Amino acid sequence: MFGRQKAAIEGARASVRAAALDLAAARLTLSGAVVQTYVDMARAEMQAGIAQRTIATRENSLRLVNVRIRNNLSSKLEAQAAATLLAQARQALLRSQAAQLLAKTALAALAGRGVDYPATIRPTAIRLDAALPLPRAVPADLLARRADIAAAQARIEAAAAGRQVARRAFYPNVNLAAMAGFQAVGLGNLVSLDAGTAGVGPALHLPLFDNGRLKAELAGSTALLDAATADYNDRIVGAVREAADALARIGALEADRVRQREVVRGFAETGRLNAIRVSSGLDSRLDLVDNDVRTLEAEQADANLAADAAQQRIALVLALGGGFDSSQDPIR
Repeated sequence: MFGRQKAAIEGARASVRAAALDLAAARLTLSGAVVQTYVDMARAEMQAGIAQRTIATRENSLRLVNVRIRNNLSSKLEAQAAATLLAQARQALLRSQAAQLLAKTALAALAGRGVDYPATIRPTAIRLDAALPLPRAVPADLLARRADIAAAQARIEAAAAGRQVARRAFYPNVNLAAMAGFQAVGLGNLVSLDAGTAGVGPALHLPLFDNGRLKAELAGSTALLDAATADYNDRIVGAVREAADALARIGALEADRVRQREVVRGFAETGRLNAIRVSSGLDSRLDLVDNDVRTLEAEQADANLAADAAQQRIALVLALGGGFDSSQDPIR
């Protein structure tokens, strides 16, 4: 058979392995989507917590203003300002609660569960600030751990084996044992079976009879090999870009969050000093309005940055294979 059957078996084995690796890659993608959605739910919970604390503070402020109004120490304008701030915080809470519900619904869909499943999902138990530090070097060799890249390699192997099958089809496959009883075994008799004296014809296959088809099959298998190689190269380039982008975004988000924390601390200190001046009668409570609005926005922005940084770390893990171990591949 000139190794044709061996090449066909190798090709089939590589195709099965590619399919198994595609399944592993799909599972990893699904796992990544679940984790990222879980982080989205944690983000919404953090923002809801910020909004609830703000609501409590602003309800207390509104009560104090009303007390001052009854004592003719404040005006209705200050009460209106405090009520507006309270409404803003309540709106932020409603938005974060809606985001929580959407995240739970998405988790239910990813888990393949019904509409009653979101109600069973408990609050998250993760700390977005507890991320491990990034290593100083991330070798590109880690990309070999990706299941989709391993699958692309397996498809190259399958396509290469298929090309070998197509090439070896040009060699004759003649069952000489079936020629027993023929008067002569020669090229002429192979082409014209008139020399046969046996009652049945021989098992015979020669490219001489279908040379055009064999050439087309060889060209097709070569094209498949080229396509598999191009797909592999594209996946390598894409994987490098995904990992590099995730690393760059993580670094940028960490620097951004350092500055954002400074902003939060600054607004908090300004609010504390303004509150002292208001309680001392040096300023009106209206002077707290702008700072209070900005404090809520700054705290929510900080929560968003923390969640974004966690999302990018997940993206980096996925870009580097997500813990997939090709050495444990059972179809090797």
